[in-house]
Amino acid sequence: MTNDEAATYTDISFFSQPSFHELTDSWDENRKQKLLQVIEKLDLKPKGKLFNLPQPPNYKASVVSSTETEGDSSGTAIILLPGIWRTAKDTIQIVTNLYSTAHRLNRFTAPWTATLSSSVGMDTLNVPLPSPVERAAYQAELISQILIKHPAEEIILASHSFGGTEIVYVEEILRELIEQSDTPSKPKIKGIIMAQAGGQYPQSMIKDFLPRALTEKLHKEIQKKFPSLVDVYRLREKLDRVRESGDAGMVIRLENQLKEAEARFEKPESVIYTTTLSRVKELDKEIDRAWGSDPNKVNRLLEERDNLLRPFIDLMMAGTSINNEVLVRSARVLREIISPAPKKVKERVRCPVALVSGETDGYFPGDEFDKRVDPHAFPYSSQVFNAHIKGWPHQGMYIDTPQFSTFLVDLVERMRAVPDNQKPSSPIQLSY
Repeated sequence: MTNDEAATYTDISFFSQPSFHELTDSWDENRKQKLLQVIEKLDLKPKGKLFNLPQPPNYKASVVSSTETEGDSSGTAIILLPGIWRTAKDTIQIVTNLYSTAHRLNRFTAPWTATLSSSVGMDTLNVPLPSPVERAAYQAELISQILIKHPAEEIILASHSFGGTEIVYVEEILRELIEQSDTPSKPKIKGIIMAQAGGQYPQSMIKDFLPRALTEKLHKEIQKKFPSLVDVYRLREKLDRVRESGDAGMVIRLENQLKEAEARFEKPESVIYTTTLSRVKELDKEIDRAWGSDPNKVNRLLEERDNLLRPFIDLMMAGTSINNEVLVRSARVLREIISPAPKKVKERVRCPVALVSGETDGYFPGDEFDKRVDPHAFPYSSQVFNAHIKGWPHQGMYIDTPQFSTFLVDLVERMRAVPDNQKPSSPIQLSY
């Protein structure tokens, strides 16, 4: 990525070439045996099951730094584990903006930020889906390799959605790998951020998680392939707001998105039947007339529009075996998403933990957060933060990345301020 390309992600223009890493590039028998020993020591090996760490998924990582901090190990690095379907390149814009925000707000020094592949995404389809402990071991190993090339004094492990079901395992294994490392730099893990994360809620609350997740993915595909006037209007409104904020990189990105949406609106994909296309055009006209005056009618018309277009999206997605495999993996991890991490693993977490909920999250409703999430889930954490974001949907980090980065930077600053020897304290309630 050149400096000009980096500017499309954020308002900083002095980025170094991003560093890309793949777990399979450095995987060998010695690393495998070392990880097996760590898992044995931490008593994470599943009882009565064959556990041998076979060939790992091809986890990838994107590391972002700048010409000002390249090679500088001082400060706090932030590493993101995203939700299902996400690749390391999908989320590079998130950590690029996060890096930019940390420097712009000048709250702390961030030598670099990084993002990993999701365990349920196109990067990691080379082998069957491993168990949660195996996945965490592979992810922790990749992070430890990143730390050799990109040292840091401290690290924050951030996660979103499905990444939150894995992050607690990752923290414990990574902590042990850092301790056993021969390198002089042994960064402290200063906190775990679990943004709208699975693995924190009882099964009864999100038993229909997968159908909702698939519905949202189909809706996103419809917005991308067959944008409505509402999508165009909302992009225009968002672009106006971002122009006022002065974020030049985000302005360029939104201008490109708007240009593409307007072109697709004027000339939809040719796979639509003529009769369907005629009805979609009629609905678009009705939406235009109702926009700004009758939001309920707009929502009804959009729902009808989605239902008309969904079969064509199904056909387009079914055109590749990769998408089908991702959906199969999504079904397999459903049990993990709705099952909390083992109590013994949470009880061994000593660093600060932030549990973040979104008010309009359709998967893990923010208004149920206080009632459903165990406030004592991390009893030995030095400080738990319960953070609630007003008007924030599940995909908020992708919809409004600058705002998400601002939330995260504030949480990181709070975690850094917690003394290493602080005894567990009452949870701190935060509202954004």
